[in-house]
Amino acid sequence: MEQSNDFASGVNWLATGSASLVIGLIMGILGNLLTDPVKNRLVLFNFNRTKKRIDELEIELQKIGNLVNNPNELHLNVFSSITYIILITLLAFVINNLYESVFSIIQPLAVVEIKPKSFIYIPKSLYVIGQFISSVLYIIVVIEALSIYKLIRNVQGFPKYKEEINKIIKNLSDNMADKKERKTEEIKRDNS
Repeated sequence: MEQSNDFASGVNWLATGSASLVIGLIMGILGNLLTDPVKNRLVLFNFNRTKKRIDELEIELQKIGNLVNNPNELHLNVFSSITYIILITLLAFVINNLYESVFSIIQPLAVVEIKPKSFIYIPKSLYVIGQFISSVLYIIVVIEALSIYKLIRNVQGFPKYKEEINKIIKNLSDNMADKKERKTEEIKRDNS
């Protein structure tokens, strides 16, 4: 009987590890697709997306410029983000450890009940749901921390950042102008 439980737990870890690997690969691919160089390449295929990306870059450049000129706003922004990170981390920690608390309450009840198996499944499902929610919250915390790092890095190196963004905007604008020109030439060819 004990061997079958060991085998089942091994299969459970294998399934969990496999699922984690697949989800990790998907998250890695999505994460790479969301980087700025990839975004700038992907928008080149559509005129409207290129214009929208240029507008986003200009707004971001203006936002960073305002933070450079107003250090109090930068400090407030960083402080609020750090507070948000602390609160989300605490919430994730509480949800992560909620399983043990619920299990310690339900375990004595399982002894009293006629069907103790029904009580065993509830805590395991709560554990899985809690782990999922806390994992998502930890991912949110990491993303927020990286955004704070990126913001501070861009504010500290603003002249270089401004030069890079202006270069990207110029490249996207040139590409958009070339597409517009090609499209008007195609329309002229089709009409003649």
